[in-house]
Amino acid sequence: MEASIVIPTCNKASYLELTLASLLRQSYPASQYEVIVVDDGSSDRTSEVLEYFAGQQWNFRSIKQRNAGRSAARNAGILATRGKIVIFVDDDCICCRNLVAAHTQRHAGASNKAVIGLCSDIFTRLPIDREQCKRELKKMLCDMRYTFTEHPAVIEAIENIVAALPVTLELITPEDIDKYPEKIELLAITNPDAYVYDAFQRIALQQFSCPWEFFVTRNVSVDRDSLLKAGMFDEGFRGWGEEDPELGYRLFTAGVVFDTTLDAIIYHQAHPRNKEMTLKEWLGNYMKFCEKYDAPELYLKLQFARRLITLPDYEQIVGKIKAGLLGETDLQAIKERYEELIADCLETGLEPA
Repeated sequence: MEASIVIPTCNKASYLELTLASLLRQSYPASQYEVIVVDDGSSDRTSEVLEYFAGQQWNFRSIKQRNAGRSAARNAGILATRGKIVIFVDDDCICCRNLVAAHTQRHAGASNKAVIGLCSDIFTRLPIDREQCKRELKKMLCDMRYTFTEHPAVIEAIENIVAALPVTLELITPEDIDKYPEKIELLAITNPDAYVYDAFQRIALQQFSCPWEFFVTRNVSVDRDSLLKAGMFDEGFRGWGEEDPELGYRLFTAGVVFDTTLDAIIYHQAHPRNKEMTLKEWLGNYMKFCEKYDAPELYLKLQFARRLITLPDYEQIVGKIKAGLLGETDLQAIKERYEELIADCLETGLEPA
């Protein structure tokens, strides 16, 4: 077995369905890769989706655990893998047909390696607001100089049709993944940032100072031995954010070689999220990350996150830190600025979750 794909999931059945449909249709030989989904306490129709894909002709397994968090779910998946390399994909990502092939190709003949793939975005589902439809109906009636009481049968018929509308409009179905791949290209938003492509090239040449910042588990792979030696994911990180770059940082400092591929592409499915809670979870995990290592390059990240410096600025300063070009005064200033920004977050009500 060459590759194992590990996917943690919790209550994202409709998105997961498209993820698995895309992995079922890979160009890589089906006998040489496996997919392991770790269900982290879902209460929606995830079990139904998993049962369907377990019945397909491929190497597929699922593990169920109580809601223990993303890190614990990924670790459970890692321990169940049989492949030489482990590819991490999120449960809301559609994978290009060459994803497994591209990752395995970059690992060929090498060990102690991490490979980062490209991430784009895509719209696969849109919410339908039934109440908005009713409001628009009333508005149109007023524009036409009618009232709701003048044509009750017509109004009732329209309201019944509106009531029967689905809550969500499916823009892409699992069948589309196989039969109409052009729909993915039509609805996808490719990464427009030219700097990302420059960073990918420099990471591949080992000329990028902070490759762990691109170690996002939507689309990365690591040889299994390196993952186990590094200790896998830190299960102390709960909620959203930073558990993946923290592992990337650990792998990098342990000497794992980082590489990239533009041929392994995932399309992250846009979905509603609680932005305030996401920020609180991220802040809590980021502070834990900083406390764990007490490293200036990590304290500096908050300036980038708050858009006080750009990613190129951040990478350049990290390069100077690693080269020993900044004195103690400069390093202390970075930490003090971090403390000021954390205090500002707390004052504005952004409490870490």
